[in-house]
Amino acid sequence: MNAKEKSQYIWYNPVTQQYEMGDAYTYKKKKTVSSMSQEFTLLYKLSATSTRLGQKLITELNKARRTQDESEKFFELNLAS
Repeated sequence: MNAKEKSQYIWYNPVTQQYEMGDAYTYKKKKTVSSMSQEFTLLYKLSATSTRLGQKLITELNKARRTQDESEKFFELNLAS
């Protein structure tokens, strides 16, 4: 592994309501400055060589979250009508 390559973390950011990926420094900084720091959830630590896999995971997690949110809104609208 190249000295410049860093392990990547995957976490849930409650502020943006999205899954994110970055190095340990980015995760810790975002968590520290957030008013919702207790709700940050670290999900996984990837090796630097697994960055592409991590990006795919993030994409799918966020897609699944959006689909769930949209179905809940649709359900609520149907109840109101």
